[in-house]
Amino acid sequence: MMFHSKTVINLGSVLIGGLAIAISANISHAIASDKIQPQPNPNSSLNSPYLAASKDPYAGQAGKKYTATTSLPCSINNAKHDQQCPAAVIRKKNASGTVFATFPNGKEIQYEFKNCPYGNLKNCKITSNASSKLDWGYAEDQWSIGIGGKYFIVIYDAVLYGG
Repeated sequence: MMFHSKTVINLGSVLIGGLAIAISANISHAIASDKIQPQPNPNSSLNSPYLAASKDPYAGQAGKKYTATTSLPCSINNAKHDQQCPAAVIRKKNASGTVFATFPNGKEIQYEFKNCPYGNLKNCKITSNASSKLDWGYAEDQWSIGIGGKYFIVIYDAVLYGG
């Protein structure tokens, strides 16, 4: 998940015809952290029995076993993405990495991304440790992945590439 921030940088001043003019720049940029914050999901209930029952197996592991940890929109048996799955990533070179996600029923699925740079999906390959067929799509900086019509998840670019 990226957080957008605006920074004003004072670049100095210039004297033009006896008038001092300050020069500054507004820079909008994205910030990512080791603990990527999940995007609020208006369709999700914090009182969900799935959410309460699931534990975060990745808690406290950012920067240790995993590059970063987060929570991602997910669902079981439909593509509503109305629940949250704890997740972690190990980022690798060449626009590659492994995302681990634990679904509300306790099943962990690993998603392996190979050669998937921003906007150039020609050689991108995504596989998983699940035995069912994996389908995926990409739009607006996020991957929508379904496995066997049962497990559905959204993985943001910021998770795979960092911010």
